[in-house]
Parts: sequence; structure tokens; C-alpha cells
Amino acid sequence: MADEAAAFTRLLDKGLTADVSHAAWSPTMDLLALVTADGQLCVHRLNWQRLWAITPEHAVTALCWRPDGKALAASAEDGAILVLDVENGEVLLRGQLAAGAVACLSWAEEAPAAGKHADAESLLPRNGAARFCGAPATPLPPPGRVPPQVYDFCRQPVEDTALAWPELPPRLSLLCAADCRGRISVYASSLFPLAEIDVAALAADARGSAPSITVLQVAVSGDLARMHILFQEGLQGAVQLLVVSTGCISQRRTEIRRLAFLASHILSLLSGAEVTLRAASEAWAEGVVAVADKVVLLRGLMRKHSGPADPVAELLALLACGHVSNAMHQFLSANLGEGGIKRLAKAVDAAASAVASLLAEHAQPALEAAAFQLAELHGLAHCTRWLAPLGVEEREVAAAEAQAAALLVRVEALRRTVISTAAEYRRCFDWLLQTVRRLNDDAAANATARPAPDAQRIAVFLQGQFRSDCLAPQLAAEAKEGGPAAHRDTAQAKLDALAEAVGIARIHQAAPIRQQLSRLLADCRGALAAAPVAMSPNLAALARVPLCCALPAPQRPPVSLALVPEDGAAGGEAAYVALALPGGGMPGPAQPGGAQRLLVLRLRGGKAGGLQAEAAVAAWPTGERMVDVAWYKAGALAALAAPVQQSQATPGWSPPGGGPGGGSGGGPAVGACRLLLLPWAAASMRRMELRAGMPPVLQEAPAVALPEGARWRALGYAAAEAPLAVSGPRGVACVLAGLQRALFLDLEEDEEGGDEDEDCGVLGEDPVT
Repeated sequence: MADEAAAFTRLLDKGLTADVSHAAWSPTMDLLALVTADGQLCVHRLNWQRLWAITPEHAVTALCWRPDGKALAASAEDGAILVLDVENGEVLLRGQLAAGAVACLSWAEEAPAAGKHADAESLLPRNGAARFCGAPATPLPPPGRVPPQVYDFCRQPVEDTALAWPELPPRLSLLCAADCRGRISVYASSLFPLAEIDVAALAADARGSAPSITVLQVAVSGDLARMHILFQEGLQGAVQLLVVSTGCISQRRTEIRRLAFLASHILSLLSGAEVTLRAASEAWAEGVVAVADKVVLLRGLMRKHSGPADPVAELLALLACGHVSNAMHQFLSANLGEGGIKRLAKAVDAAASAVASLLAEHAQPALEAAAFQLAELHGLAHCTRWLAPLGVEEREVAAAEAQAAALLVRVEALRRTVISTAAEYRRCFDWLLQTVRRLNDDAAANATARPAPDAQRIAVFLQGQFRSDCLAPQLAAEAKEGGPAAHRDTAQAKLDALAEAVGIARIHQAAPIRQQLSRLLADCRGALAAAPVAMSPNLAALARVPLCCALPAPQRPPVSLALVPEDGAAGGEAAYVALALPGGGMPGPAQPGGAQRLLVLRLRGGKAGGLQAEAAVAAWPTGERMVDVAWYKAGALAALAAPVQQSQATPGWSPPGGGPGGGSGGGPAVGACRLLLLPWAAASMRRMELRAGMPPVLQEAPAVALPEGARWRALGYAAAEAPLAVSGPRGVACVLAGLQRALFLDLEEDEEGGDEDEDCGVLGEDPVT
């Protein structure tokens, strides 16, 4: 065989550190995502170079790539859905199912030839906020994700980079996530909730019973008009194919694409503002904690000298008549000193500068852009019926718009308060510095002419902000009882004046800004995420096709579902299903020796709107078992086969009849796993009538031989395991064989001069004995 061509080309054979539970190829790049038993999610290049690896908090239960290959979706056992950046594994989006782990993920995108809705497109805004607002800065990452110095805007200047508004996706994409209860959540772009499908309810029989459902695979057509769902009843129940009409999504795909884009951007802006306010709260607390520590120290000294333990009263007495008690003298001269006062002033100035920078450069632009986009949605909801079918109510959008505008005014008032508070702190520290110099009899410093301190303003500051911080409660996550009434009244007066200037109603300052922002975020989610309530009732079952009856033992059979482009089919696609079933213990064509059976179903939409089905069942060699199957492309099926017990093996098996060449002859080596590529032809299948209460397809499908001309290659290992990952666009496959080995194969090109210890060939040729 060294001088003959070997089927496929082995690219590499690498060892793994742990078993692989999930594997998926990128549709546009030579990248493979793997999930291992030790909890790692990693992405490898075709040369096995690791691009990145992460360890999610919970075990990953499903994987799928975005159709453009730029993002990877991963689901966890706690119901979380993560959308990861393909470049570095960073979390771009995070979603959460209502309950239960995610069992299956599928990502589909509107086909370029699906057409456009010109009338609906003309009613859509062209991002009017971009004409009035500058592009908001990138939201700050949550604390703990990056070093603390990222939040220090005084020492780390903001990079002068060009900011841009996000672009509207050219086509609508749908992410389908099936949970362990058999419910499928459909998300539009950026995890915008769109619809929910209860598979058990749609697949209920005439008696109305809804069995326990396990969703195996989901596929959505390119025109987004049909969803194909493969599911199994219970642990060993029947496997069925459910076709659901998603025409309501297809008809409004342009509107959904725009609404999902705006909603996700608004929520992203508000979430970024929420993170910014949390960072501002931490920055301010870091600055004033030094002042609080010194106040505690002064109170302790006053108690030590048996005096009144009220530092503010002591400072007021010093300001009013220059009286310096023993405790105050020790505090100013020994404990604080001139250097300590300068350090306190520097810390408070840095904190105030950081907070003002965060509010002006991040929070305010984000709230301004969100308010403008909410105003655009309000106008659409008021002037057109564009949003009504998607469950968006004008009243709720208008309320969210008013809240955003009011919150924007509050943030501006807070920024001004921060600046004025920093000035008051500087005035107070300057007075303390002059006092310390007089106590120390610093002649050189006293000779320097300095303006006299404004005693009245310093007294107001000591009785107000210094005694009880008025900024921290506004940045707190929850409201606290008490607080300086005078400062609250002053701030409320400024806030009402600003509100009157911009033409909105009076703003009640009872709740902290962060709490009000959290309420606004929750209200926006409620107003913009009502689509499932409006869209879900319009999803109806078109057909339910039982593939087989109950399995003889609890198992998840090897199965694959794919949509293959075909001329003449509705939507230009046909659904292909491959299902590996036991050879005995089930109704259907009997197989010798209990060999496995391969059931293939082809389902396509007719021109009249109905569905046409064709099916066939083929016997698998008795010496092998199918480990996994996966559709490759153009109706070709990749199958991973492993040998069974030696006593049951029938080496040298080949289906009768001749086939075209293309590889060396020879039967499979006894005890070696094989990868096969079966060019399934529709001519070998028989048309079936889809009807209510029809028997399983396995009982009515004709028995046929495996397709002739199939290419195969022995892998040189006696064991193999699922999953089998193949990529039609890239023409590669990943096989898990041997003891934690990963094999990459090029399925398009045959290898010149195969290894002598490997067998390969074309099914249909006479075996070499």
C-alpha cells in the first residue's frame, strides 16, 4: 500500500490530557473547539496550536459556532449561555435560561438570498442617536476581571482611540438553546429573547399526553421559516423529528434584526453605566477612607484625654476661637502633621478626579445614547405598528425613556456635586495646614502671604459633608436611613433646577443613583424583551415524523441532522437525518447477527407548501458498530466505526457490486477503527407519506445496501469514541480514537503513499485477501 493512494490525508495525531465531551469546527476558519473532562474549553488551530483555553465556573454541556465564525457559544450546566470571542476567549455576551441545564445549542443565520422587506426597512431609524451623540466609551470591565489600576483614571490616562457606534448586522441570526426539560429558547442577535418552544406540548399525541423530552439536535432553515427538532422520549423512548413553522420570525426578520440590535445596545449601555457607577463608588470610598481613619484617631485621643468625643465640635471650636485642646494639639502636631494633611488632600483630590472622570467620560455618554435610542423606539411605537407584533408597548418604552432622561440629569448633578465637594475639602485642608504651621511656629511658612480662610463655608462643610458623607449614599447600591438634611435639600434644589431647565418633571432623590439605574435596567429588559410572549403562540408544528420506536436499552443513539442546499426544495434546502439503531429488539427489517442499522431520512418542502419525505435503512457490517455519525456536505455522511468483539467480527466485509475507484483496495483490518464517507444518493430512498399517527419510518423504509463508492480509512486504533466532528466548509474531520488521541484528517484529498500498517479503500471494490 505504500505506493498507492490512501483515502483521506492524516494531518496530525496528538495526545490529549483528558477525554473530550464536545467538539465543533469553526464554519469559516480551521479552528476546533474542544471541551474536556477536566472542565477546560479550548480552541486549537489545524496544526494543534492552542489559541486559548478557559475553565468556566460550571461544566460545559453544549457548543456551537456563530455562522460567521467570529464567536463561540457555550452553555453550562447551570443554564448559563456564554458567547465567547474567538480571538481570546473573552465573554462577549452572557444569558441565562429560566431553569435547567442546556442540552443542545444551534446557531443559524439568514441566508443572503432570503430577500429583504423593503417596506419595513423604510420605516426603520438609521441610528439617529449617532447624529446627536458621540460614540460612547467602551464599558468598564467588572471589578476582579482586570487589575485595580484600570480604574485609576488619575494615574492612567484614557487612550486616545477612535470610538465608533456598533454596526447593524447585515443578516438576522438565531441561537436556539434547548434545556433538559425539552423547552427551546430562541434568541436573536446578541441574545435577544425572541420565542420559546415547548417541544413536549407540540409533540403531544391525540390523547394529549406530553412525555419527558430530550432534545438531540436543532436546525433552522436558511429562510428562517422552518425549525427541525430531533428529540427522544425519555432515556430509551422513540426518536422523532418535529418540524415547526417559524414563519412569523421569517416574515419579520428585518424588524427583529433592528429591534434586537437596538435592545441589546441599550441594555449594554445601561449595564456599562452600572459598572461605571460601581467603580465610581469604589474610587470615592478609597479616597475618603483615609479621612475617616484620621477622624477615628482624633476621637480616640479625645477620649484618652477625658474630653468630649466629638471631632467635628472640636474642629468648629478651633475654627471659631482658635481653641486647641491637648488632644487636638497632639493630633495636629504629632499624628497628622503637615505631610499627613498633604497626603489626605492628595487622596481626596485623586478620588474626586476619578469619580468625575468616570461620570463624564463613561456614565453620561452611555446614558445619553441610551436615552436617545429609547426616544427613537418611543417614536416608532407611537407613529407605526412596527413594534406591536413583537410585544413592545409604547407606554413602557415612554416610561423607560423618561427614567433615562431623569437619571442623566441626576448624574450631571452628581458630577457637579463631586467637583464642589472636592473644592470644600481643599479649603478645609488648607485651613488645617495653616493651623499646623502656626502651632509648629513655622516662621518661613507663616511669612508667606495666604488668604484668610472662609470660616463660614468651612463651618458649613464640617457640619455637613465632613460629618456625614453625602456622596457615598448616592453611589450606594441601596438606600440608607438618615443623612444630612441640609445637604439633601441643597442637592434636591440643584437637581430640580436642572430638571426644569431641560423640561422634565421634578426628580425624587429618595433612591440612590445606582438603585435607580438598576430599576431602569430592569424596566428596559421588561419593555424590550416581551417578544417571547407575542411570538411564541404563532409557532406551530407542521409535521411530526416518528423515526423509530422505543430502544431496547437506555441510550442516546448516534444521530445527525443537517440542512443541505437543494434545487427545487422550498427554501432551497432539504433536511437530512441519519440515525444509527440496534439491529435487534426493534420492529423493522431484521439484520443478521444483530447488526446495526443506519436509517436515513430526507425531508424537503414541496412547491405546494407540503412536506415530502424519503427514507431508507441499510445494514451495517456485523463486525463493527457505529460510534457516531455526522453529515459532511452535499448529502455525504461521515461515519466513525469501531470493531466489536473478536468472536463477532466478519473481516473483509464489503457490499456487493462494483464501484468507482479513487483509493486502494482492501478490507478493513480486524480490530481497527474506520472513518467512512458515504455519498448517500436520494435515488436509493423511497418516498413516504407523512400523516398523523403514521408508524415509525424504520418499519416502512426499504432495506438497501450501503452506498457504493464510499471512501474509508482505517485509523490504526482499536477504540474510538464520540463525538465525531466534521466540517463541510473546511473539508476536515477530528476523530477521537485510541487512548485519548485526537486525529485530524483532510477529507478532500487522498494521501499519496499510505502507511503500511493502515488499510483504506473504496466500498464496492473486491477486498484484497
